[in-house]
Order: sequence, then structure tokens, then C-alpha cells
Amino acid sequence: MFPSTKSRTCLGVHLLIAASLPFCPMGLSNMAAWPVENSPPCSHPIYCSGPLLKVVQLSQIFNDSKYFVDMPMKSSPRTVLAAAAAAHLLDRNGTMPNPLAVRAFVNTWFEAPGSDLAPWDPADWHATPPLLRNGTDAPIADGSLRSWAAALNQRWKVLGRRVNASVVAFPDRHSLLPVPNPFIVPGGRFREFYYWDTYWIVKGLLRCNMTDTARGMIENFAVTLVARYGMVPNGGRVYYTRRSQPPVLSLMVEEHFAATANTSFLAAMLPHLVDEHGFWMHNRSVTVGNATLNQYRVSMTAPRPESFVEDWNAVTGMSSRQQNVTWSELASGAETGWDFSARWLANKSAVNSTRSISVTDVIPVDLNAILYRVEMTLSKFFSITGNATAARTYANLAATRRDAMLSLMWNASSGLWKDYNVTRHGTNPSPSAASFVPLWAGLMDTATNASKERALEGLQREMMNGKNWFQWFSGPPTSFTYSGQQWDYPNVWPPLVSFSVHALNRLGLPAATALAQTMAQRFVTSAYTGFAVSPEAFMFEKYSCLQAGGSGGGGEYVPQNGFGWTNGAALEFLSMYGATLQAPSGDTRASGNLAEDVSLGVLGAVAVLAIGARVYYVKCVRPRTLAGPDYTRVATEG
Repeated sequence: MFPSTKSRTCLGVHLLIAASLPFCPMGLSNMAAWPVENSPPCSHPIYCSGPLLKVVQLSQIFNDSKYFVDMPMKSSPRTVLAAAAAAHLLDRNGTMPNPLAVRAFVNTWFEAPGSDLAPWDPADWHATPPLLRNGTDAPIADGSLRSWAAALNQRWKVLGRRVNASVVAFPDRHSLLPVPNPFIVPGGRFREFYYWDTYWIVKGLLRCNMTDTARGMIENFAVTLVARYGMVPNGGRVYYTRRSQPPVLSLMVEEHFAATANTSFLAAMLPHLVDEHGFWMHNRSVTVGNATLNQYRVSMTAPRPESFVEDWNAVTGMSSRQQNVTWSELASGAETGWDFSARWLANKSAVNSTRSISVTDVIPVDLNAILYRVEMTLSKFFSITGNATAARTYANLAATRRDAMLSLMWNASSGLWKDYNVTRHGTNPSPSAASFVPLWAGLMDTATNASKERALEGLQREMMNGKNWFQWFSGPPTSFTYSGQQWDYPNVWPPLVSFSVHALNRLGLPAATALAQTMAQRFVTSAYTGFAVSPEAFMFEKYSCLQAGGSGGGGEYVPQNGFGWTNGAALEFLSMYGATLQAPSGDTRASGNLAEDVSLGVLGAVAVLAIGARVYYVKCVRPRTLAGPDYTRVATEG
């Protein structure tokens, strides 16, 4: 039978079984009261709102807004605020204090960011897991790629962290969320855990036989965070606790079960997975006609603390009401994981601007595809644990969602899945790599071969500069829109490449299967090249579709190195295609063997990376102010 779960409005198995549509949907008509007035990112008086946060962030004594809100306090919030008032930093009738005084105060009362975490060496790490086996039957045939995979496996030790005891003893002095088990961080400025990043980190850990580490991270999310917040927050900081990210926790459990066949662990996680699904149906559902689907929607009437300056500047000249709407839309955009993209902008021609952001106009095709897969996965889990009634309930929920998505998001003539826009009453015209996600989720598993071929043709038909999704360096660009935002052209993101490869394989067409392997080769070539030619062995958070090994750009921060989900996606592809993948040589086309691609071997990549690094070091980094932290380099994983 289904394990017991605590009662929560519109949550829990009893309602799921009792009702044919066990949701508390917020229809479009309910959106008039959104955003809720006075909705700060959290209740903390320093890390999330209040005069000291505003003074420090707008003084811009650090180049990155995230730096300050990751700094632990040396005393209680009340003591720190009293000291700030005594130093005449607050209540200045609209004037700002001297930045030098602000810096001196921060140095006196705060510790360095990251001091709330300690390095951690995973006990289940092995130097030579089966994936790295040598010999004639080696899973990774290419010796250079095998050495690279060993370096990626080594990096789990570099990215391992545990929460310091001080966070548990004095939680109000820290923005870090305490969790019991150690974890792997993405790297760079992302010094804590992140929700959907962890899905690909778990994939990579399991390819390295680190099942205990993966289990501990899943338990942190399910047993600690879902139990506390009803969902998994965006990341491991208190200022993230009112927004989530794409809900992939059930899929992490699925990956762990596939690697371990541990039914007891699966059963223990099920009530928390049900609760998380319920959160999305209760708090993020939207009705269009008779269809109930989901969208990202966060009420936050203040700047995001970790991007305070950016959000403050974004609302210049707006009314108070419009400021609150825009800040809520920016927080909703951060919840998408695609922060930010032209997908969410009403004015897609305004480069490097988020003023027209309108996430709540969009019902994202990828979010609903993920939830379809979650519902199918929960149905499978209930079957495994012997609850046929609940299994049928979730299968029915998935079928209902599939029908709604087919009605609103699938265009049979173009062969593309697209976002639905509630103000246009139709799909958004601009394509994005989100179109692959319904195929990954299995929404076309029962489609005819003709429909599957139409879907593949649709993806091949969408072109930019004479190339379709499959003909670029590194993998498919996130979109064909240049907006200056990081989740648009020309950036390639590892999770989207992973979705795309699995989507093509799931179509089951020989042409699609071949394209999947080509796409995996392109990504591996680019990630390997960037690692091999950079002095610090960079594994970037994102790549460029215009050059092999080149970092992506745009957005609110400098390129990040580490990098959790990149390492995980690379190890996933090496485990899938290790027998045939090849490392680039000096005269090998880095993007594959398409004749129209520019030949860019390792020597060419060195030159491009040298130029690109100079551009990022000199032009893409804001000038340092008042001896702030040095951001004139690509951020590293330390």
C-alpha cells in the first residue's frame, strides 16, 4: 500500500484517489490578485529584505549581488541591524552612505561567502569505477576521452561540500539552508546546491557508481526540503525558498532506482514525491478552457536578493504596482531555470533588457512535459510498490495532461511543440530547444511513425543562418533569438543537449537515432576541447554554438567553471556512446562531419579561446569597485 503522508491542502494520496481531478487549480481569472502585496523573497530581515540589504546592494561594493547575501553574519540579525543603525547607515532620508563606510561595516560584521560550507570528500568515490575500465572491452574506447572522464570523476571530490555546524547552531546568521547530508555543488558562484542542476549531477554520480552520494542528495531534497517547504527550492539559500525550479525530483529517484533496484528507498521517497507534485498542482496550475496545465508563477514584491542591483535597475521609472509585477515576473523567470530568455519577454527585440518580462503569460511546453513524465513515473512507482489504484490515478492524470498539451501545444502541420501564450490564445511563434522536451518525456511514444517523422522534420526545418538545430557546434542553441540573455542564441546548455539526445532516441526513427549520436559527439567534442586547451581545465556551465570549446555568455554574471551538470551530461554521453565517441584531433572538425561546418581543430580552438577569454576578461566583466572581490577571471569551482 501507499506509505502514509502528512495532510496538506489539496495534497496527499487520499485526495488523489478520491477525486478524478485532484487539483486546486488557479484559473486565469484568479490572476487579478497576483502578485500578493508585501511578498518578500523570505522573512529574513537582512538576507531577503530590509534597509541594510538595500544599502549594501545599491552601494555596489561587490561586483556580484550574490556575494553579500552569501556572507554569514558574526552575530544575530538584531545585533547587526542595531550596529548598522548606530553607524548611521540606515534611515538617511533617502540619501546613501559613503560606500567606504558600508564596506567597513560589512567587513566588521560578516564572514566571507562560502565559509558556511566545508570541503567534503565523498566516501563512495572510486578512482576507477567500471565506466573507466581499460582493456579491449573498455566502455570508453578512446583513450583521451577515458582520461578526460577520469578527470571528471576526480572533480566530484573538488565539488563536494557539507554544511558547517555553525549553520545548524545559528541558522539566523546564515542564508544557507541546513541539510543533513553532504552534496555536490555546481561550482563557481554557485557554492550551494541547486535543484534542477542536481538531476544531471545525480546522473553523473551514478555513472561513477556513487550511489550513496546520490541517495544523500535526494534525501536532502525529499525528506528535508519538501517536508519543510512543500517543494524543492531553487537552491540552497533562504532567499530561494519562495520559488522552485523544474520539478525533477521524481526523475532523480527514477535514476537511482534504475542503478540500485532499491525498492525500500523508492517507497520511502514516494510520499514526498506526491507532496511535491501536489505543490505544483495547487500553486502553479492554470486553466485554459477545460484544460488544466502548469506554469511558473512566483509572487515577490521585491528584487531578488542575489540579483538585487539588476532587478532594481530593471524597474526604473515604473509605478509601484508595475515594479511589483516586474519583480514577481523576474522571480518567476528564475523559477523556470531559463533565467533569462526571449521566451519570457513581450518585447523580444529589446537586447539586454528584461523590462518586458511576462513569464505568467506563458504556459511552458517543457514544464508540462516534465510533469507528464513525473506523473507517468509516479504511476510506475505505485505499480512497483503494489498500489494499483494510485498507479491508475497518476496514469489518468498523465493522459489528461497529454490530451491538453496535444490540443494547445502541438502543431501537426509544423511538427513542433511550442509554449502556449494565454494573451495570444495560441502558441508562441519563436522556436526554442524546449520543443525537444515533449519527445524526451514520451508524449509521442504512441504516435504514428508519420507523426514522429513530422516532428523530426519540424526540428530540421527550423533554421538560422542556414543551419537547423542539429548543425551547430556544441549542440542545439537554446533558441534562434539573439536577446543578450543567456538562455538564447548562441548559447548551448548541457541539460538541453541531454534532453535533446534522449528525445531523438525516444522517437525510435533510424534518422533520429543517428542525429542523437551526432549531437552527443558535438557536445563531447566541445566540452573536451574547452577542458583540454584552457589553463585551468574549464568545464563551463554553458557553451557557444559558434565555436568548439568556447564558453557561452550573456546574462547577469560572468562565465562559470566547475561545472556540475556539464560533468554529469558528459559522463552520461560517455556511458551511452563510449564505444564510438572520439576525442578531436588537430585536423578533425570539432562539430562533426557536416560539410558546411567550419573546420576548427584543437589548434584553432586555442586561438578562438584565447580571443574569447580576452573578451570576457576585459569587456564582459563589470569594473571592480572599492577593492571588491576579483571577478576579472572566469569564476572557478573553488
